[in-house]
Amino acid sequence: MSSIAPRAIVAGLLLFSAFGPDAAESRSLSSGLTVSFGRVGYSTNGAIICLGFCGYWGRVTVWKDGQVLDGKIYSRVSRSEAAHFRSILRPFRPTGRFAYVDPSRTLPNSCPVKVKWPADHRGRQPVTCGSYFEEPLFEAVKEALKAVHLDFPAL
Repeated sequence: MSSIAPRAIVAGLLLFSAFGPDAAESRSLSSGLTVSFGRVGYSTNGAIICLGFCGYWGRVTVWKDGQVLDGKIYSRVSRSEAAHFRSILRPFRPTGRFAYVDPSRTLPNSCPVKVKWPADHRGRQPVTCGSYFEEPLFEAVKEALKAVHLDFPAL
């Protein structure tokens, strides 16, 4: 057996692992555009009150190549559909020195609708935070999800 055969086997295994079912799982969430939404309740006086656990219950990440992660389920859309998803949300991308501030880190219930943008060259992700009452952002998130064949979960 020549010395080329072991190299070919190793190359084949590496190639298989790169395109196998676990390839999407190794993809970095920080390189995709993530939309997440949390459960909140509202009292009669307008104050936000948790209904049980107020953590995130919906999370969708879309990458430029069309890979989609909905919760724990991977799927694929076309590159143009992924681009349409990004273009719908682009007007809400934050800029300036507060672009990286995520109020939900200190006040977990303050940001039920969140958009995390792909990381910049320093590894920081800009964050857009909103509520279900902020019509433009909430409607844009629902439209963006439709662009990748997903529905906003029932509240």
